[in-house]
Amino acid sequence: MSFIVIISIALILAVLAGLTLGRQEKGRPGPAAGHRAKPPCPLCGAALEGKERLHSRVYEGPQEQLIHLLGCPYCYPVREGVVRRCPVCQ
Repeated sequence: MSFIVIISIALILAVLAGLTLGRQEKGRPGPAAGHRAKPPCPLCGAALEGKERLHSRVYEGPQEQLIHLLGCPYCYPVREGVVRRCPVCQ
């Protein structure tokens, strides 16, 4: 009788441990812990890494803002061979 109780307790503990470990595996962040993946450059499509950012100019108007996207480190200043496309017109 005590053998069955010990086996039952061991099985219950194993199941609970498996559920707890399963939750930790699913919630574990990806390789860049705490960092969201950066979207690609909207003009040339290059993947931005680390501290690379888009170059832009913001013009304040009376009711709205106008933003000129100049490009990323790969496509601005304009280089030969790099295809840049307007994200609105395409």
